Amino acid sequence: MNTYDCTRILTEVMNLNRQLLLLQIEKIEDEIIPLADIIKQFSDSPSMKAENIKSIISEAGRKIARLNSLKHELFKTEAIAATEIC
Repeated sequence: MNTYDCTRILTEVMNLNRQLLLLQIEKIEDEIIPLADIIKQFSDSPSMKAENIKSIISEAGRKIARLNSLKHELFKTEAIAATEIC
């Protein structure tokens, strides 16, 4: 395999990885927005149990942590793509 083939294959893999990361980020962002709305509704409702609010906040926290991790991976992928490979 020559350098051109190696570079072409790695570039394609990085592009696919970037697209996958972007789709995952979009999916998690779409999941976080409704959680924020639910938390706001529940915080305005005195009948909402504290354990339910804690559960939703915990779920939102996990999703935000995953979102940050994916964004970090995307940053690394784009940094690698900006350098010459092979």
